[in-house]
Amino acid sequence: MLNPSPWRSLILRFPQCFPWWLVWESRRNRLLEDYRPELRNAQDVHELRHVQAGLEHELQMLDQEVDVQQTAKLRKKAHRLSVPLPPRTKEDGDQYWHEAPFFGEWVLTQAGIKVMRDGIRAETKARHEERTRWIAYVSAVTTCLALVTAVLALLR
Repeated sequence: MLNPSPWRSLILRFPQCFPWWLVWESRRNRLLEDYRPELRNAQDVHELRHVQAGLEHELQMLDQEVDVQQTAKLRKKAHRLSVPLPPRTKEDGDQYWHEAPFFGEWVLTQAGIKVMRDGIRAETKARHEERTRWIAYVSAVTTCLALVTAVLALLR
């Protein structure tokens, strides 16, 4: 895996220019570094648990932010390809959707992500097969035109 530390300032300043996993890794490492002194300087068990709870809270927020971004990207790609979204059957979530408590948005579960990726993959494959069929016809017509041109050139 790529070591993000030499690039951390650029990654954190311009996150849209880097892959999401690298941005997530940099932000996670930065968060752990920020909490490390507090964890070391905790006076008693109660204070240590309080700092650990704060760190856990921050890490959950970071994970949910990634879930929201990933869901948005999949929804955008599915919309572009006209792939239907998995149904949301209950108000409190189901096997495909759950609500991200920190952001209040509905995000895909792992099962929902799998369904979306499978649908996107199937649609992309179908479109590719359709293009491939046309490429075969265009190649055949081009070959015939080249053959006719060669025969006409020989007859002159």
